[in-house]
Amino acid sequence: MVKTLFYNKTKYKIENVVLDYLLKCRDKTIYTELKSAVLRINNEYASYPDAPTIRGRRQIEKLIEISRKGFMSLIVFVAGLPFMKGFKPFIEGDPVVALLLEKALENGVMIKSFNVFFDPYTRSIVLDKEDLKINI
Repeated sequence: MVKTLFYNKTKYKIENVVLDYLLKCRDKTIYTELKSAVLRINNEYASYPDAPTIRGRRQIEKLIEISRKGFMSLIVFVAGLPFMKGFKPFIEGDPVVALLLEKALENGVMIKSFNVFFDPYTRSIVLDKEDLKINI
């Protein structure tokens, strides 16, 4: 069974890994990690990561483990760039993360992305796409 060792605002430490959120909705608990996808690829895709990330790897591995134990887990990529067509991992940034994301999908980890950005002309936050296409 997965144990939450401590709660500190929105951060949850599970064994040796810190995740962003533990969401609760009715009788469901969802272990959640939020990632910033602000690398632009071919002016079409928001991407993550831009460099090797040991921490990101551990978080994805933990979410896979959680999912295998029967708990719900979720990775959300926030595409902070205007008018993106989708999200995809940046293989050149960290090929291990790309492989782990494939493994996560195979093991029931939900992967979502949305597109939001600041429009300086209207001085507003714009939700461009609430369900950005995932390309893994």
